[in-house]
Amino acid sequence: MGTGMSSQISRIAFKELYTPFIGGGYVSRSTTGAQIIPLTNPATGDKITDVISSSSEEVRQAVDYAQVAFESGVWSNASIQQRSTVLSRLAVSLKSRVPELAVLESLQTDFQAPFNHPLLIAIKKIAPALAMGNSVIVKPSELAPISVLEFAQMALDAGVPSGVLQVLTGAGPTTGVELISDPRIRKVDITAGTKTGREIGRIVGENLGNYTAELGGKAPILVFEDACIKAAVNGVAFAAFIASGQTCVSGTRLLVHSKVYDEFMAQFLEKTRNITNRIGNPLNYASSMGPVVSSRALSRIISMVSNRTSGTIVMGGERMSGKSPLDGFDLSQGYFYPPTVIENIDIRDEVWQEEIFGPVIVVKRFNHEQEGVNLANANKYGLGAGIWTQDLSRAHRVSALIDSGIVWVNCHHRNDPSSPWGGMKESGIGRENGIEAFECYSQSKSVIINYASPEEIQEKEDWFADDGEERRYG
Repeated sequence: MGTGMSSQISRIAFKELYTPFIGGGYVSRSTTGAQIIPLTNPATGDKITDVISSSSEEVRQAVDYAQVAFESGVWSNASIQQRSTVLSRLAVSLKSRVPELAVLESLQTDFQAPFNHPLLIAIKKIAPALAMGNSVIVKPSELAPISVLEFAQMALDAGVPSGVLQVLTGAGPTTGVELISDPRIRKVDITAGTKTGREIGRIVGENLGNYTAELGGKAPILVFEDACIKAAVNGVAFAAFIASGQTCVSGTRLLVHSKVYDEFMAQFLEKTRNITNRIGNPLNYASSMGPVVSSRALSRIISMVSNRTSGTIVMGGERMSGKSPLDGFDLSQGYFYPPTVIENIDIRDEVWQEEIFGPVIVVKRFNHEQEGVNLANANKYGLGAGIWTQDLSRAHRVSALIDSGIVWVNCHHRNDPSSPWGGMKESGIGRENGIEAFECYSQSKSVIINYASPEEIQEKEDWFADDGEERRYG
């Protein structure tokens, strides 16, 4: 195990029990009758801590606090300079605690690059919302709430007023639904699967609320014949297997031009084999990849791969067990699934069409540019996509043709805070990041002022004057 991570672990002390963060602090209440969510380390199955799920009364209280804080103007009417100062202070505090927070997320999820980046996803939503003066209530994943709870305390310490940023713990179908069903919630921003996104959208629509949703993805990656093969191999491996394939923009459908298919696949399989051999303790810096987040996630991956109706598994495909060749870590005790590569898949197959949310990539050949584009678009999702080519004209041309909200050229997973982030088709609605995010967390208002004198208004604005003159509206 790396010494850097070991020293961080020695400083981490989980609370025995985590509660919702409401109105400026953790709620203090008995566990009697409460719904307890046990958090376990997916690499070992060991229990980390317990989290109390928010009650219906606590959900209502959080909305009450948020509404009072907003209407008081303590944050909503604060000057831009004041809000900027507080948020800059919070950013400095966050940066200083990144190593510690990385360990927190790793212990809840898997590798140092954790399951779907729970804190990153939350902050992408929280930052513009706070910057625009809103009161914010966050409902993080019940599988990884601790880093978000810690961030709420950091925000309070940095000067964000009580009630302006709160965190509700609990599951989506209970706590989440109760929260978004409150008509006082005027904006909902989620990261979820497409089915969940539809259900939430219906609830938000009933209240005529504003809605942003980053939903499922099945990102295609096109490797053209002029690509740098070694760079593309490294890039595709990163796209597919970082965070154990548990991100909405993971590269899961690989399309390789026939002219370089054999050369690319030989190197890619060697790369994949090397990654597999270096899977070990997630807290070991030398470990290449961690487990998936839960037994449920693992079961879904196993089921989808084993029940496919086409294709040939050329790497991986079975749950990992035994001792890690890297560090002797017992892989049998965790939810480890190896990088898996499946060739010659039928595009009607479930593993081509549906999000697996694990380290599984399917591969097909293509012979010309339009065929590659057609295969890339042969899916209901449209969140992320990748292109590997040295031809700038082709990069622009193909980027425009792919139905995807984000297209990476000769890279993947890069996230510029100024660049819009969101999906097409069944991958969501609205955009995060950039100016669009600020606009989504505010409402425009028109104020029309008649600056004429009272005498002029009296003379010219009497629409129903009894003087016989013709008048036209507008």
